Amino acid sequence: MNCPNRSAFNRFGERAVIETFALPVLITVLVWWLSTGVVLLAARQCPAVMGRPGWPWAAMVTVPPGFALAWWSAGHDSVPAAIAGFAGAILIWGWIEYAFLTGKVTGTHARPCPPDVRGWARFKLAAGTVIHHELVLAGAL
Repeated sequence: MNCPNRSAFNRFGERAVIETFALPVLITVLVWWLSTGVVLLAARQCPAVMGRPGWPWAAMVTVPPGFALAWWSAGHDSVPAAIAGFAGAILIWGWIEYAFLTGKVTGTHARPCPPDVRGWARFKLAAGTVIHHELVLAGAL
């Protein structure tokens, strides 16, 4: 019995599989990674450059376009809509990360961890620091 192999490689060719699956994943990871660097740099540099905390400015620049892109993409079923939705999510996520890194959105424990704390106690203090940030991310995205 001669059964043709129906894998994506045989049906579409290796190039189509790379363009269809591997390239979007690679671009997504690269954009997310570069966005993380931009957020870290902004959180570190903005108060020194502007002379005041920049989180309200960052919110005005990123949140409205982020939600607009996410809202628009929700009503469309296309590649541009997927890209717009991803861009909107990155903008919203970037502002939330920026707010966390500048100390605006923290949990119940916002002080440095004592150096002698170990194990479960250290985990609870760390969780207390990031829990509200994680809840905001879950709610927004």
